[in-house]
Amino acid sequence: RRAMMEDRMAAGSSVTSLVTQLSARPAEAWLEEIRALKRAGRIADANTLITEFRKRFPTVALPEDLR
Repeated sequence: RRAMMEDRMAAGSSVTSLVTQLSARPAEAWLEEIRALKRAGRIADANTLITEFRKRFPTVALPEDLR
């Protein structure tokens, strides 16, 4: 149980780190990172990044492959 909690905390900090790294990058860089997370099987992290993407780029449509 403790290992699972630690994994979740690490994943959360990983996404926070990604958001920080991507903060000044264009929308396409965010989309590329979201796709990479999905390919790596990190679906929850990808979804978290999609939520943040939508906040930061409200006028940019999410591509069909990421819906």
